[in-house]
Amino acid sequence: MALAAGFGIEYVAGLGDGAPVPVWWSDVAYATAMAATAPAILPGAWKGLAHDRTLGINALIAFATLAAVALGEWSEGATVAVLFVVGEAIEGFTFARTRGAVSSLRDAIPATARVISGDGTARDVAVSEISTGTRVAVQPGGWIPIDGIVIEGTAAVNQAPLTGESLPVDRAPGDEVLAGTVNLDGFLVVETSRAFDATAVASIARVAGSALNGSTRNQRLIQHFARWYTPVVIALAVAVGFVAPLALGEPVTEWFGRALVLVLVACPCALLMAAPIAIVAAVGNASRHGVVIRSAAALEAAGMVDAVAFDKTGTITHGTLDVVDVLAVNPDLADETSVLSLAAAVEARSEHPVGLAIARAGAYSAHLTHGVDRFRAVAGSGVAAVVGGRAVMVGRAGWLTSLGIDVSRIEGEIERYERAGRRAVVVGAALTPGGEVLTIGTIALADRIRPEATEAIEALRAGRIRTVRMISGDAIPAAQSIAGAARIAPEDVRAGLMPDGKVAAVRELQSIPGVRAVAMVGDGINDAPALAAATVGIAIGSSSAAIAREAADVTIVSDDLRRVPWFLNLAARTRRTIATNVVLALGIKLVVLVLATLGYANLWLAIIADTGATVLVALNGSRLIFRGRGDVRPVSMAASSVA
Repeated sequence: MALAAGFGIEYVAGLGDGAPVPVWWSDVAYATAMAATAPAILPGAWKGLAHDRTLGINALIAFATLAAVALGEWSEGATVAVLFVVGEAIEGFTFARTRGAVSSLRDAIPATARVISGDGTARDVAVSEISTGTRVAVQPGGWIPIDGIVIEGTAAVNQAPLTGESLPVDRAPGDEVLAGTVNLDGFLVVETSRAFDATAVASIARVAGSALNGSTRNQRLIQHFARWYTPVVIALAVAVGFVAPLALGEPVTEWFGRALVLVLVACPCALLMAAPIAIVAAVGNASRHGVVIRSAAALEAAGMVDAVAFDKTGTITHGTLDVVDVLAVNPDLADETSVLSLAAAVEARSEHPVGLAIARAGAYSAHLTHGVDRFRAVAGSGVAAVVGGRAVMVGRAGWLTSLGIDVSRIEGEIERYERAGRRAVVVGAALTPGGEVLTIGTIALADRIRPEATEAIEALRAGRIRTVRMISGDAIPAAQSIAGAARIAPEDVRAGLMPDGKVAAVRELQSIPGVRAVAMVGDGINDAPALAAATVGIAIGSSSAAIAREAADVTIVSDDLRRVPWFLNLAARTRRTIATNVVLALGIKLVVLVLATLGYANLWLAIIADTGATVLVALNGSRLIFRGRGDVRPVSMAASSVA
């Protein structure tokens, strides 16, 4: 309101300067402009002087405005006040937009959810009171109120409000859905997997809020510098305004004008705004696109990252086994379809990850088999059953050999699979009811690489990231296979690691000469120590372990690995923007300080140095809130020059 009034009155006053109206009209208009902006300036000035005993920005602006009036410079006094309010308004808009982006998502989620009881009845329950394992009904077009697994129904779900994904995703029984997303077109029954306070949307609201209130090392240095800078310049202004004219025997009026210029330049508005406005804009942008930044310090550190370590399982890969090859020993007796269908029929009763993958892959052909009887599982070895009257065994080659089954014909293929990092199981079956069990084939399984992994890693490597490594607890062949597909060099793979080994691998990266900061990207419980040890820990994926999210400095809600270079690029731009703002704020002021001391700067130049620089810094920093989601371009080398 004060801003609009100030601008309007300044405009009217400007017309009076050259129009055929009384000269005093301009002074009245300028005085009214100053009065209109006073509520935005004077309370802060009084608080700083009376309560905090500090000479704050508001006090300096108030003093400069009154001093300009004392010199008869009504237009300059009004301009100082109005432009100061402009800078404050831009800063306020950026903060409000960021907080709005965070709070609007949580506010959009209904306060209650439709809970289905064990007897089938439904009732509304406060979202905050819903516990894990509760069944919740979600109507078409409704917001999903809590994280969970779909147990009934299918629907397209819009995840853009939470993760920034532009296209809806299909969800069916067994798929995860997240609080803060929208059910577009189907009725769903969701079994909750975590309490609301532990959901991704609650984390965004809580963590992003704390990031806005935190400060970075550079920000603290700027604040410390400003505490010394302002009193020094004020002392210089006193010397210029009173000591110099007395010593030189010249009129006080001229030197007082120079002192007023110094007072205006002394206001550290632009300098103090250099970091906060950029950080707030970046945090707001990240929050709107599913990147939860725990603190402003984490954002600052991410801007220095030049080495990245990725976990393999669940991060670069999907984290689940899939059947990638089926080999029949004698296709005339049992072809690939028969091998897979027999194995799937037995493994349908297994809960082992290998068995689940085979059952899932063979579901389309398992109907060719008959009933399954006498199922048994041998821990660490395999499973056996009678399928359609014929004995069938699925498991490790050594186990089948110990049972007297000859696997020599496929030993070479098993070795080839294992060298490629694949898991091989042997399928043995009796060709006739009651007949001898023979080896009929082998099935190879592997964890598949995420389709966007290579693009994300290449985006990192093509920019300022010097080293990209993969650290994994998996066996060396499996790790090397995935690393090759992701275009990570063999020498940058560390495999077979326990959690403490992953920490050591992160420390190794940190010890490389020239590496300033290391980011660790992971999702599992065993990644938590390494995430905590890294300069910046990044937990990725909505299903990442809770302990990983707690240990990390940043959580990327989406499973899309391309968000890693996107975030690091945003952090680098934030750091570069802060550096630019500091250079602008100090550079302009230092030039005008010299000119003012020599008597070559007037009030208008001082206004440009102070409030003009403040507006410029505010506009430059606020640009970070508009960075697009889909930008996965390589991180600019220019960002690495900002220490």
